[in-house]
Amino acid sequence: MVTFNELRIGENGSCIIIDAEITGLEIYKNMYIKSISLDYYADIIDGKAQSLPGSKSYKLYDNQYDDDSVRRKRISVPESVLPLTKFSAEGFEKGLFFVTVVCDGTLPAVTMNFACGFDDTVKIGVIADWQSFYSIGMQYVSRLANGCADPCLKDPGFEDFILQWNALKLAINTCNWPMVASLWDKLMMVHALNAPAVVGGCGCGR
Repeated sequence: MVTFNELRIGENGSCIIIDAEITGLEIYKNMYIKSISLDYYADIIDGKAQSLPGSKSYKLYDNQYDDDSVRRKRISVPESVLPLTKFSAEGFEKGLFFVTVVCDGTLPAVTMNFACGFDDTVKIGVIADWQSFYSIGMQYVSRLANGCADPCLKDPGFEDFILQWNALKLAINTCNWPMVASLWDKLMMVHALNAPAVVGGCGCGR
């Protein structure tokens, strides 16, 4: 029902951009966007939150008068908004956020067979600081490419990073949001501390 045309951190890192739209089947023609909320991943890190938005969510948009013409909404959220929220986040760096779009309106009674979930009125998306994430990964890649290490030797830190990266993608694809939050926290905290520093020349201290 809901398509995210954009869901990202802006190029300069000072804002996040959300562009959500009701698209798809003709039966959605009387549906509209009711609200858009933002959650910070650290607030569901305990794994207890099985649905979003959470108790500390920040409502970015509220269609309080049920304007049924609102079928698309684009929002730019600056970092200056964060102090107004309940979040512990001080900025977007190394952050991960969940965007929850809630729709309302009238769905006609249908007799055709549709895929499971066709009538879901809630859509959740993920916004993450992928630049910081890739920077950590590229430190491992740089160490492999600089020729200092024996190419036959395994790098446990890099292997762990790749495994967790694939686990994160699987968690996102299966909408396991508590797991997404937990994996992101581990990737950003543990690997940011343990990733090899690339410091000119060889980079391995020789």
